[in-house]
Amino acid sequence: MTKSLIFIERVLTIIWQRLEDTCSNDARSLGLFRIFWGVFILLFIAPYTAYVGQVPQAFYNPPVLSLAFLFAGFPPYWLILAGDLVRIWLLVLITVGIKARYCTIILCLLTFLSENFVYSFGKINHDALLWAVALCLAFTDWGVTYALVPDRRVNPKTATRALATAGVLVAFGMFTAGFDKALHWINFDLSTGGFLSWFYGLYYILDKRLLLAPLVFRVPPQLFKILDYAAVAFELSPFFFLLAGRTAWRAWLLVAICFHLANALLLNIPFYGQVLVYLPFVAFARSFGRLNVGVRATNAVFSWRVPVIICATILGAALTAQRLRGGGSQFLFIEGSSAVSITLYVSLVLLALSGVMIAIDLTTRVYGTRLYRDSSRRAVPDDARSGPDMAER
Repeated sequence: MTKSLIFIERVLTIIWQRLEDTCSNDARSLGLFRIFWGVFILLFIAPYTAYVGQVPQAFYNPPVLSLAFLFAGFPPYWLILAGDLVRIWLLVLITVGIKARYCTIILCLLTFLSENFVYSFGKINHDALLWAVALCLAFTDWGVTYALVPDRRVNPKTATRALATAGVLVAFGMFTAGFDKALHWINFDLSTGGFLSWFYGLYYILDKRLLLAPLVFRVPPQLFKILDYAAVAFELSPFFFLLAGRTAWRAWLLVAICFHLANALLLNIPFYGQVLVYLPFVAFARSFGRLNVGVRATNAVFSWRVPVIICATILGAALTAQRLRGGGSQFLFIEGSSAVSITLYVSLVLLALSGVMIAIDLTTRVYGTRLYRDSSRRAVPDDARSGPDMAER
C-alpha cells in the first residue's frame, strides 16, 4: 500500500511539473499582458451590475450553493453602484500597476460577490472563468514589471504553480463544455445535429442572421454532423495538449481562437472575453521585442507610463460618469440594442488579433527551438551566454 501511494505521488509530481513547464511565462510578458488586460476590461467588459438593484424582488431566485442564497433579496441600488465604481477604479490601479496583486485579489472577490446576484436570475455566464484565471495571475509577477508601484516578486515556484492552475482551469472549462456535448451530440442519427440545433434557434428566435449565418442553409446537413464530432473532440482534448508541452498547448490555444471565430461567423456568438483566458500563456515580449518598452524606458518615441496612465484614467472617469448618470454599458460605452451588431464585429477583430499574437509566439518558439538555437550557441560567446538576458531567453 505504501509503495502504491509513493508511486502515485511520484506520477502526480511528474504530471504537475509538466503542467508548470507548459504554462510558465516570463514577468515581462505578464506585465505587458496586465496592461492589455486592464484596458480590455475597461473597454469591453466594464463592471456593470447596478441594474440588479432595480429589478423586482420577485425575480430573486439564487442557486442554493451560492453566497446570494444567504440574502433575502437583491441589495439596494446604491450599494451595488458603489461596488461597480470601486471595481472600475481597481481596474485603473491594476492597469497602471499600483499594487496590482492586492488590487487584483480584491477586484476578483468583489466581482465574484456581485456576480452571485447577477446569477440569481437562473443563468451563469461564461465570464466566471475569466475572473478565476485573473485570481491565479494575482499570485504571479504580473504586477512587477511595467508598474508605477511594483509588487514584490513572488517565489518562482509560486508563480509557476499559479500559471499551471490557470491552465488547468482553462482546460477544465473547455472539457466540461465538450463532455456535455458528447452526451447529446455523439450518435449515428443523421436526422439530428448538435450545431444545427443551436443554429436554428439562434437564427429564427434570436434573429442572429449576420455574417456567414445565411450560408449555413447551403451546406449539406451531413457535413455539420461531422463538425459535431470535430467540435466534441476538440473540446475534450485540452488536457492532452496541456501535457504535451509548450508548443502543443499554444497550438491548441490558436485552434481555440479559430473555433471562437467560427462561432462568431456562423452562430453570431461573440466569445471575445475568452481572449483574456488564452493570452496569459503567450509571450507578449516576443511581439513587442523590437520596441523600446523596457521597464525604465525614457525614450521620447515610446514611454509606456504616460499613454497607459492617461488611457486608464480617461476610461475610468468616463465609466464613472456614465454610472453616476444612471446609465450603464459593458461594451465601448454603448447602451441599448445597437451594441449587439457592433459587439459581434468588434469581437472578430479582437479574436483575429489574439490569433496573430498566439501565432507569433508559436512560430517564434518553433523557429527558436529547431533552427535558431544551434546557430545562436555557435555565434554567442560562452561568457555572454550566461548573462541575465540570455537566461531569460
